[in-house]
Amino acid sequence: MVEKSWSKPVEGTAMKVSFLKLKRLKHVLRGFNKRCYGDLSEKVQDKRKELEAAQLELDTKNNRSTIEVLVTKSGGRVESQAELTEEIVGYFKRILGTFDTAVVVPSGGLLQELYQCSLTSDDQEVIGNRIERREVKNAMFAQKAYFLKTRNIVGDDVTAAVLEFFQVNNLLPAFNSTLVALVPKKLNSSCMKDFRPISCCSVIYKCITRILIDRMTSFLPKLNAGNQSAVIHGRSVSDNSLLAQEMVRVWQEITVT
Repeated sequence: MVEKSWSKPVEGTAMKVSFLKLKRLKHVLRGFNKRCYGDLSEKVQDKRKELEAAQLELDTKNNRSTIEVLVTKSGGRVESQAELTEEIVGYFKRILGTFDTAVVVPSGGLLQELYQCSLTSDDQEVIGNRIERREVKNAMFAQKAYFLKTRNIVGDDVTAAVLEFFQVNNLLPAFNSTLVALVPKKLNSSCMKDFRPISCCSVIYKCITRILIDRMTSFLPKLNAGNQSAVIHGRSVSDNSLLAQEMVRVWQEITVT
């Protein structure tokens, strides 16, 4: 079924071909699910409605799949879809803040002067080499995604789509879109601070990111400063805090004596 749908020709760029084939395959799989498991899905839906009715009756508001009520910062309650959307979007806008036009973006030369570290010309040539199919394969295997089970069918098109990105430096919007899911930190979450946002990216996007990470990993030790602790394997950001506390303690002892 997958092979039959995927083998039908589609015209366009490599990324567009992969997107259109995936879109067509989605409808085929939905039809298969409806034909073979339609009754089971209806039973699941009926039981889910019974469960939701029982939850509403008990007023627990413990439905993790849907946010039904939120308590605002002022203590008010919002329940409609429009109000919930406005509250969620507004919450993250307040966290991210607004763009300050007075802030001047530093030049690359200034950053390099402050950082005093850069790659050699040989390293720059190696990291800028053309992406190979082997790298795409390794990155895709690291995702453990659906594509692995059907790689003999979709492998060539997906690989071509990833390689095209590194050639044209442009990603199709469909692959660049991200679904943000709000995961509750505790039971009966009612405020936005009780939810943790998680970004669900497309597999193509993750594959491209993985390739860039694999390329940069071997060069990062040359760019990391000796006193840099955050986001470095084998180091902890708390080391700097402990060191600062120890310095203050020693300085106080010297001052007293």
